Amino acid sequence: SATAHVNDTMRSPICLLYRPEIVAVAALYFAISVHRWEFTGCLFDSRLLKLSINARREAEACIMDILEFYQNEAEVEKEAFRQQQQHQSRPT
Repeated sequence: SATAHVNDTMRSPICLLYRPEIVAVAALYFAISVHRWEFTGCLFDSRLLKLSINARREAEACIMDILEFYQNEAEVEKEAFRQQQQHQSRPT
């Protein structure tokens, strides 16, 4: 969910780089995209959000940073798993 994505960003500098409303919009967009929920129209064009062009660009950059954060997290997890497997396969 979007809340989980916001919570995950607390382990990164994303919350320091972007305003809270930008992180919230990016997390919502990311959740909709990742979970492939049905959403009619473009979230950024929603009249409820009233995003300026600059805020839209900032949200798009935040989405890319969230994606990069998850990619880095996956690499760290893979490396930790690999090291654990190596440690377990060593003769005792």
